[in-house]
Amino acid sequence: LRIFALEHYLPQHDSNGEFQIPYTPLNELYVFNRYGQHIATRDLSTGKSRYSFLYSKNTSFGKLSTVTDSSGNKIQFLRDYSNVVSSIENGQDYKTELKISPSGLLTKVSARSGAGRKVEVLLDYESNSGLLISRTEGQESFIYQYDDFGRCVKVIAPSGEIVHVHTLFDDRSTKPKQEDLLVSVQSSIRSAFGARGASKPIEYSITGGIQTVSISRGGKETIGRIGSINQTVSLSLPAGIRLEASAVATHPWLEKFLPTEAEMLPMWSHQSLHVGDRAANDLYSSYALSSVGCNGGNADQQHHGRGSSTMNGGVKGEKMLCRDIFVNDGKKLRVEYDPIAQREILRDRDNEVILVVSYDQSGLPTMFSPGMGDVYYPLNITYDRFNRIEGWQWGPSELKYNYDRQGRLSEVSSLQDGIVSYSYNEGNLLEMISLGSQRKYKLVYDRNGGLREIVLPSGTKHTFSLQPSIGFLRFTYNPPGSSRSYLQHYSHSGVLLQTVFPGDGARIVYRYDDEDRISEIVHGDGRDEFLYQTGTPSCELPMAIIHTERDLEFRWDFDCVGELLLEERIDFSARSGLSNVKFNYEYDDHFRLSSIGGRIGGQNLPQQSFGYDERTGRLATIGQFEVTRGDRQVNATTVSDRTGTFMRTVNGRFLLMQLTLTIHRMEVFRMEFAHDLHGRIVQTRTYTRNVGVNTYTNVKNFTWDCDGQLVGVEAQEPWGFRYDDNGNMLSLTYRGNTIPMEYNAQDRIVKFGEGQYKYEPRGLVAQNAREERFHYNAKGLLIRATKRGRFDIRYFYDHLNRLITRKDNFGNVTQFFYTNQRRRSEISHIYSPRDGKLMSLTYDDRGSLIYAQVYRYRYYIATDQCGTPVMIFNQYGEGIREIMRSPYGHIVYDSNPYLYMPIDFCGGILDQVS
Repeated sequence: LRIFALEHYLPQHDSNGEFQIPYTPLNELYVFNRYGQHIATRDLSTGKSRYSFLYSKNTSFGKLSTVTDSSGNKIQFLRDYSNVVSSIENGQDYKTELKISPSGLLTKVSARSGAGRKVEVLLDYESNSGLLISRTEGQESFIYQYDDFGRCVKVIAPSGEIVHVHTLFDDRSTKPKQEDLLVSVQSSIRSAFGARGASKPIEYSITGGIQTVSISRGGKETIGRIGSINQTVSLSLPAGIRLEASAVATHPWLEKFLPTEAEMLPMWSHQSLHVGDRAANDLYSSYALSSVGCNGGNADQQHHGRGSSTMNGGVKGEKMLCRDIFVNDGKKLRVEYDPIAQREILRDRDNEVILVVSYDQSGLPTMFSPGMGDVYYPLNITYDRFNRIEGWQWGPSELKYNYDRQGRLSEVSSLQDGIVSYSYNEGNLLEMISLGSQRKYKLVYDRNGGLREIVLPSGTKHTFSLQPSIGFLRFTYNPPGSSRSYLQHYSHSGVLLQTVFPGDGARIVYRYDDEDRISEIVHGDGRDEFLYQTGTPSCELPMAIIHTERDLEFRWDFDCVGELLLEERIDFSARSGLSNVKFNYEYDDHFRLSSIGGRIGGQNLPQQSFGYDERTGRLATIGQFEVTRGDRQVNATTVSDRTGTFMRTVNGRFLLMQLTLTIHRMEVFRMEFAHDLHGRIVQTRTYTRNVGVNTYTNVKNFTWDCDGQLVGVEAQEPWGFRYDDNGNMLSLTYRGNTIPMEYNAQDRIVKFGEGQYKYEPRGLVAQNAREERFHYNAKGLLIRATKRGRFDIRYFYDHLNRLITRKDNFGNVTQFFYTNQRRRSEISHIYSPRDGKLMSLTYDDRGSLIYAQVYRYRYYIATDQCGTPVMIFNQYGEGIREIMRSPYGHIVYDSNPYLYMPIDFCGGILDQVS
């Protein structure tokens, strides 16, 4: 093949004299008139207009005057006598004024603030070069300095932080290639509490035009490359992560109507992710433009490429657009767009409908219909004449929205709870929220539009302030009726430097290394030190964390690739009396957790495996349990190990309708739920059965006020609740007895019946109504609970503030371990080093506890809708513990409190002693 001639390609105009330029990365088509003016932006897949542009004159001298989006919202550009833009307005009379210098530089932007005053942004330039030298908004100013070549060399932030920028070009002493450009960025004031001086610079290197870009800091380097073959972009990240993307597939609509542009502008259609040498993940797509539907046999064209997220094809000539998405050569998803019906259909790999989305003529979604037959309700959305959401309906649920003359949301109304209204100040900031009960919350702003006060219905105020200081920004919060402040210091980039609590000066100090990674957290007598790999790291996580406090020391080591944790080890000091632990993690080709193993003390843990559904990707195996989901007519999920079977069913709004537990084919527990229009539970029916015992039924009816507060429970033992204007509970009634409560100016309870509550200066409970005393560390975590002559308990925490150890005055020691990287507060193992007793816990796919094993004893746990244990059964189906609670979680009856199970209300940890 020989090339004899080359010529530039210029697009041709259509019959209207317009030029169409596609841009596939944004799925947009740009339309220009014969004068070169951009007059419209359209969706490349649907052909619908996204934006339209009007000009002052229909000639090449015309200036942009109006931009209109697909919903009819407009932005207008008003010009002065010299044809220079002087203000920008929208359809709701919002106006921004501009001041432009005679040389064409923007020098001032003015708009209304929350206090009704103008907020001005002032821009100052160097007179000769026109380079920006300062930007001022309110009390904040940024200053920019340049070298003789006009390159920025220094940026000074309002807090005094200085960012140095150093540029090297064609410097052979630094870079060997003449075409290299090196930019070094360094912050000189990194932290007011840092002990290591200035941070390491971030270096940006550009080689060969823009073919290669590298970003390096310390031993970590990120390299991006643009290849000329298949328009490939590769990104090499630290820790052995490599991402490659290629533009191969052509857009079906473009290939049919603009074939040259289709070849020139292929879509990003292939993505490959590699993590070290362990796993690779390939994502690609195939596209089709069909006349008979994506499931038919006659597709006009088939376009195969390997791809990530991109367009869905083109829609001219009443063609259906089809896109199939493959992961690791397995089909996972199909997306179809029908231009006639104006709907989009998502299907799984077996062509079962997952979701149908319908659109109106403006391209706005009007209905979301899940593809489970008649099981789920569709979500219908309506719009007003300005294309604002007017209301939505989802089965029996619905909400209506009203707007004021300026287009701001003014009311949200429902049939059950009445109207919630919103009002605004002169600066268009939210000023008042009125609930259905007529409780009003007021928001007050400073002159810069920052939130200054929240006024509660009772008139009490929460106050806030943000002030720049030397090297940091100072955030202050004062609770109602208190002159003592909570303080937090941040760098100008948003990094937390310090938290100071009111009263005794307790504080938490955060320090960072020269690469701006957290290196140390100091709090009272506690200290967490974070260590990282040097050189070229293989792990994005810390290499180790060393924790030190008065009675607990440990080292937590991590082995990982990228952000995939492979192993973690915790070694406690000898004097702590705690057992060491090691956990191992394995992953599949999709980077999903496949197994967990390890050792606690001297005990090896059984391997817990995880499997996933090939069709949906959802969990299919959790240890010994298999997770199955019902057919298209029954939306039930079953978790079973062939001895115990848990089943949960949801209704058409995905609200929990029923929970059951069956052991050895006998239903031992069932809990049914009924909901109101807003999804709140209005009735529960609990059926429990023991071996050889008749079924017991417990029915509770719940009553809510229009603000969503629980006011009563009708049951065998009814409850009643009363609240003040701020939502504090004033009294509760149980078994005919009413217990009053009192609060102080900070809305903290000070009296419960005859018992009193006392607080320490930070607002933490120091003594409750039972005269139990509590002590806290500098972080505000409970570290000791005591009652004279009864108990003395100590608590210890890890760097994530999770409870890891409990010790009491009788010598009992309990350790808690966490292995779920997605739910980091989920306890997986409980261990007693004193007697070697190990409890392993298993949770279902939604995070509710279902199973516990201690030695050879196996327990099946029935929980309510939020994961609170209600009944515990042994492996034979015998109920061995029943727990009844108040609506807010207080235990009122426990049939077997000696059976240890610390997982309690909504999955939290309960210490029954304290």
